[in-house]
Formats: sequence, structure tokens, C-alpha cells
Amino acid sequence: MNVEKRMMPWLLSIIAALAIAAQLSAAPVDIVGAGSATFGGVPAIAGTTFNINLGTITASNATGASTITYSSLPNEIQVALNVGGPASFITLGQFNSSSTVPAGTPQSSAPNFAGATVSLNVSFSIPSDATTVPGGATFNGLLSGSITQSASGAFIQWATGALTFSSPTVGTFVLTLLDTPFTPINAPSSPGANSVRASIQLISGPSMPEIPEPGTLLLLGSGLIGLTAKLRSRKKQ
Repeated sequence: MNVEKRMMPWLLSIIAALAIAAQLSAAPVDIVGAGSATFGGVPAIAGTTFNINLGTITASNATGASTITYSSLPNEIQVALNVGGPASFITLGQFNSSSTVPAGTPQSSAPNFAGATVSLNVSFSIPSDATTVPGGATFNGLLSGSITQSASGAFIQWATGALTFSSPTVGTFVLTLLDTPFTPINAPSSPGANSVRASIQLISGPSMPEIPEPGTLLLLGSGLIGLTAKLRSRKKQ
């Protein structure tokens, strides 16, 4: 009987600890992020020049100038993800365009962004959480592409459409661009502002010892109860 009394609190503590751990493993991971774009490249059209600043590129020629500006939307990149749960949809930022080219100027005479390149820097932070992400974590990735232009407008043609981030304390999550391979900048059908939209999904949890599922915990509890009954039987004998 003394053996039984000594074991019961210990066995119950194990079951309770495993149950709490299983609940923590399902806790969502909070992700906050931001995106910033840089431009580069050399004009591919004779007579065109590029003026490049942080987040802004201007193509100009004798007829005038056209400018593309990228603005990050950090407030929209704040999501809570569960392992294996549905993807969350986020907006990395927006492209805006303006022009001083006279209306009615033929496309062949207007400034052309051909030859310009775009690098979209994506940065995510995982706030510190003692139960799921001790110390927090930071991830950085790069989406690259180039600008193409036709009579229907300018577009970003992405060379990379997805980024994978992985950490032993967070797990693995994937960011996928939704408007691939092209994101319009100043297409007549959607002038002014165009968003860079993406989905993000946590596809696996931290690389740590597997925590039993609730069904496994129930089976373990049943086994421990049986073990206790057997010890009681032996004590009576």
C-alpha cells in the first residue's frame, strides 16, 4: 500500500505534464514581418536613363519620366499560425506609379523600364514566448524579379515565387507569392496601386522530441492505472 501511495502522485504528475505539453505544442506561432524593395539594373532601351533610390526607380527620356515606388505594409504581416493549419493571406506591400509623360504619347516613345531589376527583402520576427519560442527568432529572405513593359503596362516578373524559413525553435513555414509570375505595376486595368500578395503557412513544428497526442496520453493513462492495480494485487497476496 505504501508503494502504491508513493507512486500515484508521481504517475499523475507525469500524465498532467504530458497533457500540458500536448496543449503547448498546438499553440499558434505569432509572426510579424515587413517587406522592402530595392531596384537596380541598366536601361535596355536607348535614350532611357534610370534614377534609382531606396524603394523608388524612375525611367526618363526626352518625352518625360515615369516613376515606380514600393511601400511596405508591415501592419498586414501579422498572423498567428498553427502547425498544419490553413495558410494565412498577407500583403507584403504595394507598387505605386506616376508619370509626367504627356497623355497620348505612343508606347514606343514613352520611357521604358526594360532592364530594371527588383529585389524584395522580406523580414519576419517571431516574438519571444517562453512556451513555444524561447528568445524569439528572426528570418530574412529575398524575392527577386525584373520589370517587363508592353502596351498594357509594366509588370514585375518574379524569378522566385516562394521562400522557406526554418528554425529548430519555430519549425518550418513557407511564404508563397500569389500573383506569380507577374505582378502588375501600372496596368490600365488596375492603375495607381498594386499589391504584392502572398500566403504563409506553418508546415511543421519545432525539431524537438515528439509530444504524445491526446489519444496516446489516454492509452498511457490506462496502462498506468493497470500497473497500479497490479501492484495493489501483489501487495494483497
